[in-house]
Amino acid sequence: MLCAPAFLVGNAWQSWSAVMLRTVHHTGAGAAAAGPVVFAASAAVGRPAGHALAGRRPRRQLLAPGAAVAAAGTLGAALAPGMGAMLAGLVVAGLGTSVCAPALLSPAGARARPGVRSSAVAVVASVGYGGFLAGPAAVGPTASVAGLRAALAAVAAVAGVAAVLALAALRMLPASEGTDGAEGAEGAEGAPGLPDRPSVRSGRRKQKL
Repeated sequence: MLCAPAFLVGNAWQSWSAVMLRTVHHTGAGAAAAGPVVFAASAAVGRPAGHALAGRRPRRQLLAPGAAVAAAGTLGAALAPGMGAMLAGLVVAGLGTSVCAPALLSPAGARARPGVRSSAVAVVASVGYGGFLAGPAAVGPTASVAGLRAALAAVAAVAGVAAVLALAALRMLPASEGTDGAEGAEGAEGAPGLPDRPSVRSGRRKQKL
């Protein structure tokens, strides 16, 4: 279920950042287009950076920090006094959301049995795209009642809740599940299917003696 808030935050800014720049900060149409561009660019930069971090620690450990960064950036962009501050918030929000989807999809595939691995990833992705669709649709009615700033601040609250839930879920996992999928097992037991050659050789020596 954590995948839905991650996708929700991303598409909320993709759909509403230009509207906010145009209506709240009174920029021109061309300048308003910078909102989605800046957010998407920061997410594109953050994705390989998150992949590099995943080489040092399990991806699931990146979810709570990523959601927290996304929440901070979203709140900063929602309450920004001007265009520059809002774009800076979008950069932070984009970097945070960029690591969330891989941090959720990768463990889903790694933890599933080989026969159902693709189905597990598809289910998690489908839940995520539910949030992707719901985000912009929820911002509109909320903005009509409370204003666009408040609606996007509520999106920040959703990201904050996702960060807390991700941290709680991580603490509930056993210590043996600190690595993703087969990586931990493969590192502890070696390559699957290969015989333990030193043991075979030692056995032969004993037979000769």
